[in-house]
Amino acid sequence: MQHMGRDLPKNQAQMRLASENAIVTANLFNVTIVNQLWLVRNGIVEESEFIGDSVFTPAFVQVSAREFDLLVIPDRMQLAPKCDEARRGDLVASRLGHVVDLLPQTPYTAVGLNFSWEYDPSPARPIREVQQQLFCKPTAIAS
Repeated sequence: MQHMGRDLPKNQAQMRLASENAIVTANLFNVTIVNQLWLVRNGIVEESEFIGDSVFTPAFVQVSAREFDLLVIPDRMQLAPKCDEARRGDLVASRLGHVVDLLPQTPYTAVGLNFSWEYDPSPARPIREVQQQLFCKPTAIAS
């Protein structure tokens, strides 16, 4: 298993990045303008990049493309890269950033990055001990 680009011995805890995404929030996205034709004409997604089933409704848009998934709902737009790690930052900036540039009238409220990690503790250290260290104040732990 990889940890920050290096192998760890099997008796040590293992941690790996499971997923990541970028989010832009707004008071209200006009979801209805984000359709397949708009995405293609504005260079967000090339026609050949669409894979699987994408969904376009007045309430939400879910796009599945070769290198990313895009979700647009009234209060947020979320892009989850599926490409090589080295390209993810540029992909987010070019695709999500381009949508933001195209819609300057949208009342944006925040931008964020979300990371989900998978953690496999060392067999020598019980998970309860790890949970207490990560999530509890030492004075709050009940005996």
